[in-house]
Amino acid sequence: MRPAIPSWTDAPLSLLRRDGHCGLLAAWVVLRHFRKRTSSAQLIKDVAHSNKHGAFTIGIAHALANAGLRVRFHSDIDPDPKPLERRLYRMAERRGVAILPPVDVSALVASVRSGSLPIVFYLAENGHGHFSPLLGMDQRRLILPFDDQEGLPVTKFRKAWAAPGICRQAVVADAE
Repeated sequence: MRPAIPSWTDAPLSLLRRDGHCGLLAAWVVLRHFRKRTSSAQLIKDVAHSNKHGAFTIGIAHALANAGLRVRFHSDIDPDPKPLERRLYRMAERRGVAILPPVDVSALVASVRSGSLPIVFYLAENGHGHFSPLLGMDQRRLILPFDDQEGLPVTKFRKAWAAPGICRQAVVADAE
């Protein structure tokens, strides 16, 4: 069964108007799904969103944990973390975020069935990193509401998820 999530179009304009807003919107959707509230300014601060870098996956993990969710962060080892990312890793660990190796897509889909809501980071067709909540799988297509397609085939997602600089990153959140 697919989790019901709020529409990203209902997000505050202060989030929608930011460049590279997909990470902020994914975090906002997850927070709303779990009935957690935070101001746009606080979310932007906790994610450490910037016009230069947008959002880092670990920043999203930190923001969700800071808002009271239980969070696991999965990633390959990043060969070139930015200074801000290193700081966010430390902040996330202090917040209790479990930093773990990547998991398979099937494990992410299983986490949805158990009540968690993952956010995945992958290389979009436009060549830029892109964040989307993962709502499940239907006929070997992942349900990614922030993707322009009617679901992304698992094989295509795995390739986009393992692209250089993407590191198979996922944030898995659930209520405390």
